[in-house]
Amino acid sequence: MSALDHDYSNLSDHTGNEPSLPHETLTIVFDDQGAILECSPNCRAIVGYTQDELLSTHIAKLVLHLATVPLFVHGEFNPQVSFLSHCGMPFRIKRRDGNTFDGIVSVVQLHHLSRPAVRMLVNPPANEHAPGPRAGR
Repeated sequence: MSALDHDYSNLSDHTGNEPSLPHETLTIVFDDQGAILECSPNCRAIVGYTQDELLSTHIAKLVLHLATVPLFVHGEFNPQVSFLSHCGMPFRIKRRDGNTFDGIVSVVQLHHLSRPAVRMLVNPPANEHAPGPRAGR
């Protein structure tokens, strides 16, 4: 079964619970080879790509820092990247139009799939939100 044969759109963490996320959070799921398996609608709106354009594309197309580091080390997501995200280091996110922005990243490795995968949450700066009405802003 290929990565595209599975619906990754509603992946939960290891507890089986769906996270409660702010509307502007970008969600990207990618496998141990870096192939994007899912990108949330809000993420697609902000980066400017369609789902079809992103599926199976390497994560480094969106998250520039991940082009220069191994994604997995001994079967686990790169501990240095995990540490940097835990410390709140901004990661450079590239939009389709070539513009970039710094997003605060959080990662969790998904262990319940048939192969290693990672869910990455990106909190963009306030000026990078998807278009549309915004309550309270």
